[in-house]
Amino acid sequence: MLFIAVLSTAALLPASTDRDSKAVIDRLQAALDKHRALAYTMTTDQVVGANNLRARSVLKVEALRQGKKWYFRGEQQTFANDEKKPLRSMVIVFDGQNVHTATTQGGETSVVKQPYVPGAFQNPFDIKSLFGRLRQSEVGLLPDEKVDGKKVHVFELKATGTRSAITHHRLFVFAKLGVPHKVVGIGANGAVARETVWSDVRVDPPLRRERFRYEPPEGVRVTDLTRNKSAGSNRNKKDRAKGDNDQR
Repeated sequence: MLFIAVLSTAALLPASTDRDSKAVIDRLQAALDKHRALAYTMTTDQVVGANNLRARSVLKVEALRQGKKWYFRGEQQTFANDEKKPLRSMVIVFDGQNVHTATTQGGETSVVKQPYVPGAFQNPFDIKSLFGRLRQSEVGLLPDEKVDGKKVHVFELKATGTRSAITHHRLFVFAKLGVPHKVVGIGANGAVARETVWSDVRVDPPLRRERFRYEPPEGVRVTDLTRNKSAGSNRNKKDRAKGDNDQR
């Protein structure tokens, strides 16, 4: 079972120096720099709260890079305690300037449009941003492993100055692709508290720029934070135009 997994023997070996880790991270970034598009699925299992409730989220990611700009689309479903019906669904689109987040829960959908803030979520083309999101400062390099015959670098990231129940992470990254394989969050008792696995990885799939444009569904109210005010009292453009025509 995921939440009682025993640590591999690699965790018992001493990590290499930060200098070695940095060199490997630089090589992984160089591998990522070769890609212009990525697509994969991220599945996260974790224990939530004092009652040890289990939650799973499945995030399907598509990302495109054109010049210095990058674009992101994620479709996520969150499940609780092995339920087959999602508790919540989200569509997240970064169009190169703004982030559009559509959340559906309890039969209701809401949309928030806001400026992108660097670090708000991981840039798939920047492996260093993943280390930043884990909010760790002590990074060590464990012995390499193999997954399906492919070389994987393994990093140990120890938590410092945090009250999180997770004391350290172990990050596995495919050496040739620069794309993560999985990240494991481990608690003080040595048990796995959270695990995210990357699967169905596709490098340079034929993605088009239009895939990363977002238009709210008809009838859904949008909170537009790019104007520093809520547009929730307004319907989207299609509905406003329809209403104007009805009044004529």
